Amino acid sequence: MLYWLGLVLKSHIFLFNVLRYITFRALMAVILSFFITLVLSPIFMRKVTALNRLYGGYVREDTPETHSKKKFVPSMGGLIIILSLELSSILLMRLDIAQTWIMAFTVLGFAIVGFIDDFVKLKNKKGISARSKMLGQIIVSFVSALLLYFVVHIDTNLYFPFFKSLKLDLGYFYIVFIMLVLIATSNAVNLTDGLDGLAIVPAMTTAFALGIISYVAGNAILAKYLEIHYVENAGELAVFAMAVVGAGLGFLWFNSFPAQMFMGDVGSLGLGAALGM
Repeated sequence: MLYWLGLVLKSHIFLFNVLRYITFRALMAVILSFFITLVLSPIFMRKVTALNRLYGGYVREDTPETHSKKKFVPSMGGLIIILSLELSSILLMRLDIAQTWIMAFTVLGFAIVGFIDDFVKLKNKKGISARSKMLGQIIVSFVSALLLYFVVHIDTNLYFPFFKSLKLDLGYFYIVFIMLVLIATSNAVNLTDGLDGLAIVPAMTTAFALGIISYVAGNAILAKYLEIHYVENAGELAVFAMAVVGAGLGFLWFNSFPAQMFMGDVGSLGLGAALGM
């Protein structure tokens, strides 16, 4: 949204020209998502803590006994992370490219699956069944894969880093590959989550690294120089990746030891999907 605002206003106020640059918008994504998370988290914690006490609290089965006293700590803090990611992407990414909307849809879809599980856990400590959760992930990842394949017309070649000519064309199997990556990364983050700050820190560092790679892959000059496959509009994904970093920093303020809230499945599945994309 701000990208187009910059294009309109740059002829009147030259300063708005900076909104064209991915690097500036990526920096703004870090700052914006950080402050959104920092401001909304205290409000969220008060509301959800009261809800947790109403239903008797919740702790994961694999949580150490020393952490059982945290059963009233809000466990759906990932809602704030996802909200800040979606708002930052709408404001700072280009809205005329399909990748922006597919990214937003995928993250939101996985987050909804996680939210349903978290909400059910308030009454039923086991949450929804593993089969139901997996079915939800399969549906969302399948739709995302179809959109990438038929709308974006994504390159179906699988490229191997540092090997310039080594590639494997997966054809229609690329749809299955996308699904596997999304489901694997989302569940990887979900399995990592459990202790104070355990999941959000590696999620941030991974997002930062992927953001750099996305920027390089989306820049024709840098991609050619570093012998990385050029991907049109990939640079815009760097803005989203930096939003993950900013939201993660804001969340870590409340999630570091002793944690005042946890991200829950809504956050871990949503973040995992973001990293997978």
